[in-house]
Amino acid sequence: MKKILKKISFFPNFVKRVEKIHSDVSLACEDKPVLTFFGSLSKDKRYNYLEVASGRGRFLLLIKNKFVNFDVTCLEINHNLAALTSGLGLKTIEKDILKNELTSESFDIVHASHILEHFKYPEAAIFLDECFRLVKQGGYVIIRSPLLHSRFYDDIDHVRPYPPESIFNYFFNDQQQRVGNSNIKVIKVWYRKSEVCIGKSFIVNFLLKMSWLFLRLPRSRANGYVLIIQKI
Repeated sequence: MKKILKKISFFPNFVKRVEKIHSDVSLACEDKPVLTFFGSLSKDKRYNYLEVASGRGRFLLLIKNKFVNFDVTCLEINHNLAALTSGLGLKTIEKDILKNELTSESFDIVHASHILEHFKYPEAAIFLDECFRLVKQGGYVIIRSPLLHSRFYDDIDHVRPYPPESIFNYFFNDQQQRVGNSNIKVIKVWYRKSEVCIGKSFIVNFLLKMSWLFLRLPRSRANGYVLIIQKI
């Protein structure tokens, strides 16, 4: 009986372990183009770095430990999360990015990860305007966001996806309700491709996840991106 119970309890623990490894690997894949870009910047310059909606500070801690010439600041609307990052020793400003009242052109880099998709229009445009208002001329705005995929609306506060083309049109196409007032240069577009997801079958999708985790196959169509833009 003990052997049977041990086998039964093993599977949920195994699933949790795989899910944790999968999450870590997925984050590392998406972090890589950003970290590679940061690594290409001058080591002799200090960079004022703003993390918009910094959450639990995962990426901020990574940046702080890896790039000693980055002075990092968190911008977070959630009081509990702001208290958390402040408790971790990270400079934290508890403000809404849409109503932040920070000084224009205060930062060399503004990084906004998985925020844009939470806004409807025109708040999404205001969000972009604020990111580019806060960054210095010659500085960089980095946006990470999902594309439409089968699990996009599993997050209750996802409003709609904004592909890179919608951002480019905001700044380059003058035949719109609202047009971005910053001059920009696209430095890099990287597309995320993860495991294929088929229907609602847990077993099938778990096996597909395992296959992607260890073989990187089969890969889905692009379901997210990293966009690096320079304000010129």
